[in-house]
Amino acid sequence: TNTLFLAFIICRTIWESLDFETMILHAHLLFSYPLTMFMKEIILGGLVFVFIIYFSWKFLKTSLLISLIITFVYGYKNAYFIFSENNLFKNEYIIPHISAAKKTKNIIVISLESFEEALTFDDVTGSENLFPKLTDLKKEGVTFTGYKEIQKIASYTLPSFYAKNCGIASRADNLDILKSEEYREYARYPGKKCISDILKNMGYSVYFIMGGELTDEGAKNFFELHPISWAYGRLELEKLGYHKPKNFSHIPDGDLYDMAKKILNQNNGSPFALYIVTANTHFPEKGGHWIEEQCQSKYDDVRDAYRCLDKITYDFIKWCKSQPWYENTVIYLMGDHLAHANYRVFNWEKHFTYREIYNLLLNSGYHGSIHKEFTLVDFAPTFLESMGFTVQKF
Repeated sequence: TNTLFLAFIICRTIWESLDFETMILHAHLLFSYPLTMFMKEIILGGLVFVFIIYFSWKFLKTSLLISLIITFVYGYKNAYFIFSENNLFKNEYIIPHISAAKKTKNIIVISLESFEEALTFDDVTGSENLFPKLTDLKKEGVTFTGYKEIQKIASYTLPSFYAKNCGIASRADNLDILKSEEYREYARYPGKKCISDILKNMGYSVYFIMGGELTDEGAKNFFELHPISWAYGRLELEKLGYHKPKNFSHIPDGDLYDMAKKILNQNNGSPFALYIVTANTHFPEKGGHWIEEQCQSKYDDVRDAYRCLDKITYDFIKWCKSQPWYENTVIYLMGDHLAHANYRVFNWEKHFTYREIYNLLLNSGYHGSIHKEFTLVDFAPTFLESMGFTVQKF
């Protein structure tokens, strides 16, 4: 019994470390999509599986083999339940029905990389609230408590953007779901729209800015099916004179805000929707984050990146307030997902049961805090209603 229990613990540890759930998802999808889509995962999963079978037979034999089978069955059940999108679209998708008032507002949506409320607690950060300016800014708008992450579905940056823009969940780390013929059939059907589609069709100028490439995490699939008027990623920004630092994976967020100012200054007065996807506080902690030159380093780790993004985001909001279009513009500040584990810097066990994502809606006419359990896929109607649209269904 002890050997079997130990073997099961080993299997669960391996499972969590290597994300077998994703591998099993891909194995399931093989029955629906072309084999070539998942060659990397097939090869990796096959090699890992052969290694584990060999290891289990040579050392723990029957106990570990039994535990391995149990673990795979458990994971397959979860993966199938979460990602069998055929039934999801056919049975659950609701075609958006909205109507517009005579005058609707502009919208700016800022996706803040890994911004979660636990990082405002001193005992988690080991020091201080890492985004005091954006915390204090809550006094000027309305925030929603109960904002939860959908693990394994919208726990990465671009699937997070897709979920809140379209009201549809994708898989964990990219937008592979958009490759399926099932989804493409639905996407092409009139009425199957994301917020960006709806606003574009109503005469809005729609802009999208991110520091990574527009093909990251399967984003190319999104832009093919849901074209945005003006989309800027790393390659587009480099053509405009911005540069990616050698030791960072993205164009820094300070440059994104600079580009956003140029876009808004050049907008011809038409209604607009602007999406900004930040990355300065990206995981992993070493080499994955960036601190702007205008910010001072205090900790020499990712906490400095949070403090800096807090400052430059607040400064951008302050700039927005000084513009003539601000009174007719709502601004959403939203964490894209929970911060990925970083136990060397953060003490997650201090508030492990309270992990909610930062969010703030400015200039909507509402103030205070509203509690409701919700996820990213629930945001789309709130976006539209805050702009003055009436949402019958979404």
